[in-house]
Amino acid sequence: MLDKLFLPRSVAVVGASNKPQKVGNIVFSNLLPLQDKIKIFPINLKGQRILGVKAYKSLLDIKETVDVVIIAVPPLHVLPVLKQAIKKNVKFVIILTSDLDKVVFDRISAEEQIKNLSKKVKTRIIGPNCLGIANAHNNLNLTFLDNIPKAGNISLIMQSGAYATYLFDYMQEFNIGLRYYVSLGNKVDLAEHDFLEYMLYDKQTKVIGLYLESISDAKKLKKVLQKITPQKYVVALLSGKSKEAKKAALGHTNSVLPEYQKYKAFFEDNGVFVVSTPIEFAYALYLFSSLKLPLNKDALVITNAGGPSVTITDLIKEALFNLTEINKRTHREIVENTPLTTVRNPLDLRGDATKDRYFNVLKTLKNYHKKETFFLIATPQPMLDLEKLAENIDWLKLKDRIIYFPLVGAEHMPAIKRARTLEIFTTNQPSTVLKLISKTWHYFIIRKIVKKQAQHKKASRKKLTKITPISSYKRILYKDLEKIVKSLSLRYVTENTVKLSDLTTLTAKEEFARSIFSKSRKRVVVKLYHPEVVHLNKINAVFTDISSEEALKETIEKLTKIVNTHTLNPDLAYLIVQPYIKHFAELFVGITYEESLSEYTLALGWGGIAVEELNDLEYINLPTTKEHIAYHLGKTKIFKLLTKNLNTRQIKRLIEEIYKISLLPTVVTNLDWADFNPILINKDEIALVDIKIAVTNR
Repeated sequence: MLDKLFLPRSVAVVGASNKPQKVGNIVFSNLLPLQDKIKIFPINLKGQRILGVKAYKSLLDIKETVDVVIIAVPPLHVLPVLKQAIKKNVKFVIILTSDLDKVVFDRISAEEQIKNLSKKVKTRIIGPNCLGIANAHNNLNLTFLDNIPKAGNISLIMQSGAYATYLFDYMQEFNIGLRYYVSLGNKVDLAEHDFLEYMLYDKQTKVIGLYLESISDAKKLKKVLQKITPQKYVVALLSGKSKEAKKAALGHTNSVLPEYQKYKAFFEDNGVFVVSTPIEFAYALYLFSSLKLPLNKDALVITNAGGPSVTITDLIKEALFNLTEINKRTHREIVENTPLTTVRNPLDLRGDATKDRYFNVLKTLKNYHKKETFFLIATPQPMLDLEKLAENIDWLKLKDRIIYFPLVGAEHMPAIKRARTLEIFTTNQPSTVLKLISKTWHYFIIRKIVKKQAQHKKASRKKLTKITPISSYKRILYKDLEKIVKSLSLRYVTENTVKLSDLTTLTAKEEFARSIFSKSRKRVVVKLYHPEVVHLNKINAVFTDISSEEALKETIEKLTKIVNTHTLNPDLAYLIVQPYIKHFAELFVGITYEESLSEYTLALGWGGIAVEELNDLEYINLPTTKEHIAYHLGKTKIFKLLTKNLNTRQIKRLIEEIYKISLLPTVVTNLDWADFNPILINKDEIALVDIKIAVTNR
């Protein structure tokens, strides 16, 4: 447990200093107000008094027990100090120092030596290259920041100190509070899953903010997320979306989240609310910390200004709220008590509205509209006291149902501060907030799915035959493909398949061509299957409009030449003949493996050449469920086309086929990646016409 870290009885600061602006000075200054509650020991080689407190030259000079040691010394001295802490049986060491990878002892960097040492000792290490930790409920600030937010219900686990200062400013502006803060740094020992596990059992933590540039142990993280997300909100800011971001992170903590979408799927499919910008991160923490979510989708808009009302009402509709009609009883009472000629939603109280007019209308709406979410838009007018209006909202006890939009400039900011002092959710950035609220609808749907999925222990009740294909080629052998298709009962559409080496004589070609066209003249697609080739189009090995015996014989000749030209092993070459299938949609389903996650991710969306052009892919962490697939399919652009042409039974059949594909990693023991593109869809069938499966020696 981490109790002694967040509730220490004694703390030592190695590198404590009397010089202002030095890290050791700031850290020790933060401890001074707590010296009546906990024992504090400054460590300085000169042994002088630090800020009036007796200092020691070494940790080993302290006769008493020390729970936490903070190391703020140059890189060269960190390892010797750590060894002193271990010798003294210190429970926790926080290493603030950076650049330990540049200090080398016996050809091994200090950081690597510390990492190796941590595996052998009981002392637990936070960092290096971190900002420290804090417990706001006990005013414990073991960081080199000069202040932390007030006590509250948000805990932060961060791999960037800069984001901490950014969030702390916003938390103070929003009047929301901190429970725990943890700066992970380079994570030689304690990592994100350790702190999440601790916060799972902390009653004061309601929301956890997570910023990571790497994942230490994906399996442990997944396990703890599946336990914590049904009980608490976890909001994650993901980095590394662009190549530039990856380069920046590599220069920061020597690690980065590769493949943004895979990680986004990993977090979302384990119940985490994912955001992509720092401002969204700040507002999401505010949202989950302050409001009772999810908000009711039915909404009422009350305003005193026409122009802003129109703009924000459009944003509210885009956020998937329904503007409900004001009922007759409410309508009658409002008309009787306020000088309004029309009563509708949005409800315009006119530019001369006072706080009393707002109050009377809100009171009536509260009495007769029990469920709706209220959006209160207020622009500063001489007759409207915005601060008193906030007090009226507080008096009516509408905090859990109201979003207050005081559209003010700098001179009226006290109105926003007053509303936030009263813990009313208030913002002058409606676009950001409404986008986040819209995302919460999807978040709560997927959260329910994740709860069920955590109980989904086995990918399938049916026992599937496991296959371990040879991994020395880019793709698997055709005989293995046949086994996989059979094991998963996939609808792989082939008219006929034959080894190309069996069609070397004229007689063999004629007999094969006759067998294809003997029953009726029809169009077929002819392609090469070879494990050394991934993209058939690059070697022109696909022929899409073959409609006669003569054309088929010519195609066989062409494919034979292609195999010879590209020096492909002829014994592994297969000729596949497929019926030409009319279709209205092409679907893509792919599976990839992410080494750092030890997980497979399934992608689905618009297929064919539109995969890259439309960017219509949804990502699902595997294993998954049919319900989860249905949810993500419903978010794709192609789904509207599917529902327009297919009935419910046919959609279910498509989901079943995708689910069977999702089981591929349980069948192919050494799967690397797989593409099912395109899957041709018409009203009669779901046709898998091109399957690429690659395996690895991993």
